[in-house]
Amino acid sequence: MKNIVYSWNSNKICSGIFHFKCEDDRMKETHWTFSMINENGDVEEFSPSDNPNFSSLVSDLTELVYKRVHFYEVSDGHYLGETGTVEVTINDGGDISMIKSSMEHWSENLSINKDLDISPELGEFIFKKIDQMESAGKLSGSRWQKLLRNSRQESTLINYKQDCIITDKEGEMLSELVSRIESMVSGGNSVCRDNISELVSGDYVKIEYLGDEDDSWSIFTDMQEWKEGKPKTKLIVTFGHEFHTVKPSIN
Repeated sequence: MKNIVYSWNSNKICSGIFHFKCEDDRMKETHWTFSMINENGDVEEFSPSDNPNFSSLVSDLTELVYKRVHFYEVSDGHYLGETGTVEVTINDGGDISMIKSSMEHWSENLSINKDLDISPELGEFIFKKIDQMESAGKLSGSRWQKLLRNSRQESTLINYKQDCIITDKEGEMLSELVSRIESMVSGGNSVCRDNISELVSGDYVKIEYLGDEDDSWSIFTDMQEWKEGKPKTKLIVTFGHEFHTVKPSIN
């Protein structure tokens, strides 16, 4: 502590800023900037890393910052990390003050359900033979899986309820269904993106990354209405879109 105060005062330093970035479960980028009073009496900002004479001070200050300030390094897929600064000042009495200012980064996913009108024939086929369908091939866990290529040669993964034979007519209905859904989320179309902009707005939470990727989508056919024997003419499609937000940390 005494070494820090002595070096600080000897070099006429006014303040120091510790810049940091936490992500991927660890502290990543860090650097210091100092402000000092130059020969003309003006405040001048500089990087101490350019001057080896400040290496001991930087090392001691960094160690003290890690002891006094809590950083949220652990990411869990939803919480991504934080970026910010720690401002360090030393008063005339040698008391060292640290003020942290940072922003939290989060990964969010908006899901929206849409009803899709389908023919009774398609509904009956889906009800009897298909368990799940999803874009981007994310489904897992079924023995009876098959990849269906859409017009953009991307995979739609289908989980069947059992080992079964799909007729040419049923294959055509499936392809047409996938094309209908894909047309809602491709070529600049999106079910979710505009809703995200309306949902996340204001001074507190801001959208950091919205992404140009198409919405993902999924169909789950275990619907109670269909089990009760009601007409199978509406299919629920769940659309999703991942985006990142940033908001001030509560320190």
